[in-house]
Amino acid sequence: MLGVRFEASSQNRREVEHHRLRFEAIWFISVVVFAKRPQLNRTKLSDCEKAIVEAFENAEMYKKWISLLLIEKRDLPEVSESTVWIVKRAEQRLAAEFFAGVAMGTKYRGFKELNELWTWLAPAVDLMYDFLNADAHFAWHACLTTVLHRNDSRRYWWLIEQLLKGMARPAPTAWHQAVRSVSLPATSWRETETCRRICEI
Repeated sequence: MLGVRFEASSQNRREVEHHRLRFEAIWFISVVVFAKRPQLNRTKLSDCEKAIVEAFENAEMYKKWISLLLIEKRDLPEVSESTVWIVKRAEQRLAAEFFAGVAMGTKYRGFKELNELWTWLAPAVDLMYDFLNADAHFAWHACLTTVLHRNDSRRYWWLIEQLLKGMARPAPTAWHQAVRSVSLPATSWRETETCRRICEI
């Protein structure tokens, strides 16, 4: 328990006596482990719900679903633009949306699952800005803003560490270095340690 008391200080004693400003606050600091949430007593899955779950657990169906989403993200092919470049741009846009959903959903997972996810996803995050193109930059910037904005940075420490690691090493071009530099400072932080490390880079 930490007790904090604030007293008004002013050279004008009459003003102090008039207002008698006195503020006392007591903060209770305790570290606890949250208990697991009890399982909801919901009804069994219907035949339609079971079919949906089985469909998304099927790897082949999932690949077809992603290919359909990629068509939505593609631009109209131009005469001077190759089809390969359009596909890569669409993949990066779709990857940003998938990444935002996965990152924001980690708060409902246990540490064991999170540790496996971080180990698998960290190298991709570290190299993300090296292969980023200008057309997909807005999608990834919106992704990071959605994930990190107004959230406790400790929840996404693994993501922040990998982004800082990528910012600290040389970039392929000056544009990639600039993109790295503007991504993290644009986010509102609740602590200054990360901002200090960004300034040092």
